[in-house]
Amino acid sequence: MTGRVRLWCLRHGESENVTAGAAGAVPAAPLTRRGHAQAAAAASILATEPFSAVYAGTALRAQQTAAPTAAAHGLQAETPA
Repeated sequence: MTGRVRLWCLRHGESENVTAGAAGAVPAAPLTRRGHAQAAAAASILATEPFSAVYAGTALRAQQTAAPTAAAHGLQAETPA
């Protein structure tokens, strides 16, 4: 490590509550097929970056977005308690 920290912040992929026009936060709303493709694309782009941890919010869409990047680095996405 060089003493520097690089922090990547990603917004979740497209979720079903958005495509259904549901207003407000819907924590249990999963990603759409497009959202899963967006998460996979992000993981592919970040595959060569060094990661020591991946964090995701408690909403299902956030966890589903983080999972491919975490897996690409041999990690599990951590969620706050």
